[in-house]
Amino acid sequence: MGGGTRPWSGESKTFKLAVMKKDTQRAAEVGSIQLPRDGQAIPLDLEVELTSGHELVLLPLVPDWNNATNITLADLTVEKIR
Repeated sequence: MGGGTRPWSGESKTFKLAVMKKDTQRAAEVGSIQLPRDGQAIPLDLEVELTSGHELVLLPLVPDWNNATNITLADLTVEKIR
C-alpha cells in the first residue's frame, strides 16, 4: 500500500498517517508514515496481529488548526496470514 497527500490549505511539510489496532476499549498505534506535501506516494508495509473483535484503523492526522489536505491510499491489500 502507498499513500500520498495534496494539501489545499496550510503550511505543514508532512502529514502523518497512523495505523492503529482498535478493540472495544482503546486504539493503539502500531505504525505510521509521514506523507510529504508534494503528493509523492510513500509505501507502508507492515504486519498487524488482529484477533476476533479487533479493527484496523488508518487515521490521517492533520497538524495544527489551519491545514487541510486530500490523502490518497493506493493498492491497499489486507491478507490473512496463518
